Amino acid sequence: MFGELYGILMSDDNTTGAILTPSQREFLQKGPSEGSSDAAARMTRGRIEDRVRVAVLEDASIIADSLDDGPKLELEKIADKSESGQVAEGIRSMVAFLYRLADATGADPEKAIEDGMNRSRGERLQRILEKLEGDPATTMSPDELQTLNEHGFLPNGAHAELFKSWLGTGGNIDVGTVREAMDREDTEE
Repeated sequence: MFGELYGILMSDDNTTGAILTPSQREFLQKGPSEGSSDAAARMTRGRIEDRVRVAVLEDASIIADSLDDGPKLELEKIADKSESGQVAEGIRSMVAFLYRLADATGADPEKAIEDGMNRSRGERLQRILEKLEGDPATTMSPDELQTLNEHGFLPNGAHAELFKSWLGTGGNIDVGTVREAMDREDTEE
C-alpha cells in the first residue's frame, strides 16, 4: 500500500523526457496545490532542483558534446517542433536562467555565457572548414560565408562578391566557388 500510494506521487507522466514533469511545471507556474503541506512543497521543490542540477551538471555537456561526437542531434529537427518565435523565446529564457545560475554560483555570468558562445563559434568554424575540404559541389549558406569572412578566411571584397553570386544563383553557392575566392588576391584596393 505504501508503494502504491507514493508510486502515484512519483510516477508523473513524463513521456517527452523533458527536464520537468507536467506536475512540476504546474507547481512552478501556480505554486503548491491547495491543501498540500509545506513538507510536500519542499519535497516537490527538491525534486525539481535535483532534476535541474542533473540537467545542468551532466546532461548539458553530454548534449553539447554530442553535436560534434557520437550520435549527432539534429538541431533543425528540435527547432522544427515549435514555431520559430517559441524557440527564440525558449532560448532567451534558457540564457536568462543560465545567467542567474552562474551569478548564484559566484561565477561571472557574462564571461560564462561568452565562453560558451566562443566554444560553439570555434566548433562551427571547424565544421565549415571541414566542409570546404569536401565535395566542391556542396552548397554553402550566407551564414557560413559570414563566419569565414569574420575569421579572415576570405580576402577583402570576396564576401560581398560571393554573397552577390549567392543571390544571383537563387541561393546556391558551392564549395568550389568559395575555394576559388579564398585563393584569389584581395578584390578591393
